[in-house]
Amino acid sequence: MNTKLEIKIALITPLRDEISNIETLFNSIEKQSINIDTWIIVENGSTDGSIEKLINTPTPTNVKKLIVLNKKFQNNEYALGSKYSQVVSCGFEEAKKQDNYEEFTHIGILDADCFPESEYYKKLVDFLSTDSSTGITSGIIYDESGKVDSASTSWVRGGCRLWSFECFRKSGYLIGPSADALSSAKAFVNGWKSVVCSTAKVTSREVGARTNYQYYGKATYYRGISPFYATLRGVYLLKRSYKISLQYLTGYYGDFFSRAPRVQDKDILNFYKNYGFRKLKELVTRKKSQCH
Repeated sequence: MNTKLEIKIALITPLRDEISNIETLFNSIEKQSINIDTWIIVENGSTDGSIEKLINTPTPTNVKKLIVLNKKFQNNEYALGSKYSQVVSCGFEEAKKQDNYEEFTHIGILDADCFPESEYYKKLVDFLSTDSSTGITSGIIYDESGKVDSASTSWVRGGCRLWSFECFRKSGYLIGPSADALSSAKAFVNGWKSVVCSTAKVTSREVGARTNYQYYGKATYYRGISPFYATLRGVYLLKRSYKISLQYLTGYYGDFFSRAPRVQDKDILNFYKNYGFRKLKELVTRKKSQCH
């Protein structure tokens, strides 16, 4: 375990066709009140001038080492899921090649459309230090109009999360649909919690803005979640819109009836086996506590 007092953060940023966000992204890192030891940007197939923009944008003064990787994949379309997690995984593999890898105290993901407030990483580091059983955290996401992403108030988001290095080293990052959920489940199995740091703020475009909700239904199926919970989730999504609910349920049941592959990690399958019932129990317990 790293016992050095000096905080050393490594960040992984997957990036494709984000030329309009690069300047804002770099500025948000430049303004961080805590230094970033290593920042690895994994550019993958940009055609909008992002590559040239990255070359010509100065490294933020508070970043010790900036590494830009240009990776090509067979599937060059924008996609979450396995493609996204493969891109992120390339960044983690590059981090492992660094001479000071074992000196990192924290490691995280920062999507190219996520712009953290200046105290963001200091708040996350301090938050993780208050409870050794918490291994992963992220802040609250707001869109450009100031509207909060309600899911980020209770769920550690994948695109702006930070691991304690010990948690990451033992639990790792899993490639697959909804890699944030898979990795949080693996961390939980290994004894760490994923908890939101409610005082930290990130500005981003609307979560899911570039994705059909069928993806989320497919990701739910892939994790091994039961039809019971998937159906409840689909009904809940009716609050947002009929279209989103239908897309989600179509994604889940399309893969369910075609018996599409599921995650092979037994720990994760066991974790999600009774996930719906656990969530329902938590909801009932929370309601009872609010009544007293």
